Amino acid sequence: MKRILIVMSGLVLASQISFGAGGLREPVLAARPAALRADPAAAPAAPQANKPQWKSRAEYDAFAAIFKATSPDAKITAANAFLAKFPTSDFKVRAEYFKLRAYQQLNQSSEATATAHQILSANPSDAGVKLEALNQVSYVFPFVYKPTSPDAATESTQMESEAKQGLQLLQQIQKPANVPQQAFDKAVKTFRTDFNRALGFAALSQKDYPTAITYLNAAAEDNPEDPYTYSFLGQAYISSNPPDYNNGLWYLARSLELAKSGGTAASEVQALQKFYSQSYEYRHGSNAGEQALIAQAGAAANPPAGFNVAPPPKHKKTGNPNVDAFYGIEDSLSVGGDAAQAAWTGYQGQSLGIVAFVESVTKGNDADYSVRADVLPQDRGVAGDYNLVLQTNQADAKYLTLGTPIRFDGTLSTYSMTPAFTLTLSNVKIDPASLNEAKEKAELAKQKAAAAHHRPGQ
Repeated sequence: MKRILIVMSGLVLASQISFGAGGLREPVLAARPAALRADPAAAPAAPQANKPQWKSRAEYDAFAAIFKATSPDAKITAANAFLAKFPTSDFKVRAEYFKLRAYQQLNQSSEATATAHQILSANPSDAGVKLEALNQVSYVFPFVYKPTSPDAATESTQMESEAKQGLQLLQQIQKPANVPQQAFDKAVKTFRTDFNRALGFAALSQKDYPTAITYLNAAAEDNPEDPYTYSFLGQAYISSNPPDYNNGLWYLARSLELAKSGGTAASEVQALQKFYSQSYEYRHGSNAGEQALIAQAGAAANPPAGFNVAPPPKHKKTGNPNVDAFYGIEDSLSVGGDAAQAAWTGYQGQSLGIVAFVESVTKGNDADYSVRADVLPQDRGVAGDYNLVLQTNQADAKYLTLGTPIRFDGTLSTYSMTPAFTLTLSNVKIDPASLNEAKEKAELAKQKAAAAHHRPGQ
């Protein structure tokens, strides 16, 4: 079975899709709600005790120029001039805040986010300013996160901390007297959606699916029209162990329908469609009913009671004991839900010994190797296709090459249903005869290459 990688906007995940900034339009920032924003610095005020202090008339006038600027570009220019001339000013964070708002108005997401990080690094005491900065970084996080970055884990953990700070601050914000209650409540929901979605996405990136589901459901409750929230929610349900296909497929279908009807970029819709179709057909065994589910989920935020996407029929016996053993495990786990959990409880920790064919070998930590291997005949000898991941500390595993047959025994450790059914085994012992044969072939090839290199006249 082909292991499919979903590629979207420069972001590649083996079992998830997401939205990287490379190909996705910049998140629309100009429409962010104003009801929770801090007072935009107001006009420069006279110093008060224990308040920020002006150190000179020149500093005061430079800050006033930011306030008086009539366009976002002019405000950014004036703020940069102020920060360059007065880098230690008590009003430095306020100047950065002016820049943040101006970049948001210009829909310059990268610049707005960089400015928000500058504000947060100063740990401002102004709750409104800090809330705006936290919301900015939370809002864009799912769009710019790159799981292949060496700092991915740190960034995800930091986002978790910042989004939680945002939720705490949001509870402390009081409605301004001049803001209607309805507008204030709407703004609170918008900010709360952004923080919960960021927390859900961070948990999803860490493969903490129960936590991701909790936060993403909260985000969807506040904003049931956001396709990205439903995409992440569907991924979390399907990636759970055991996978929850009914909820997962419903939310993937809803995400797709909302994206289509909401003017989402064609490339994003195409990626959502591809992942949904692959997930649906893997669960159901065909695309029958796939389009009907999209229409159904587009009309309701949550699946109705008793909603079910039936699993595919079980595999027929092939007469090959290795293939039939593999299919037997897959069939018992593909049903999902409590039945799959019960089946896996019986399998996990048990021994499995069959014959497979090597796809690739990767060196792990210390003396460990990960041997990817095929059981299914259609995958043998095809690079990128594998059904098993065998964890072994046998040093000669490094000599195994594509298509090499191996007999092994190992302990069933974990499994994955998406994007293809894969079993992982630990404490694997590969038949020494297979390893010796692979080693001899590798040494013979090395000798032939050396001889060719030293051949007279070469």
